[in-house]
Amino acid sequence: MRSRSAIISATSRNSFSLKPLVVRAAVPNLIPLVTKGDSGSKGTVFLSISNKLKVEFIDLAQRLKDLGFKLIATKGTAAHLRNSNIRSKVIWRISDNKSPDILSIMREGNVNLIINLPTGKRAATDGAQMRRLAVELGIPFITTITGADAAIKSLEEGEINYLKPLKKL
Repeated sequence: MRSRSAIISATSRNSFSLKPLVVRAAVPNLIPLVTKGDSGSKGTVFLSISNKLKVEFIDLAQRLKDLGFKLIATKGTAAHLRNSNIRSKVIWRISDNKSPDILSIMREGNVNLIINLPTGKRAATDGAQMRRLAVELGIPFITTITGADAAIKSLEEGEINYLKPLKKL
């Protein structure tokens, strides 16, 4: 059974515009995101952030930690987070052909949200595989820093139910 999802495009820090032709983040109802945690966490967020956005993303990662989420990340993203005193577990890129990679973590049901802000051909190929599986598994998948900020802000404000589905898949 597929989950309901909405296609959203973040138009500002505080609003969303539903546009079927502008696909920036496929975000299912966020309620499962904040209720599926283990070990007292609210859930697990996978981060793969391009080098040019890593500095800008630190605040968002800290906000996720403050909300009680466990962070897992690619090697480069995890190193950058560690340099800013934010703990995360390293997960291999798909193209590294090592285990555990993000696809195996997704299939095991051990990730509740994916924030993927890629650049480059290898990242694009990995991203396409992750997006495809995320849709199949109903995992929220965010591909813009503005979308990530808006989703985190909605979680901080407790407005986890205001993203409504565009259509049932």
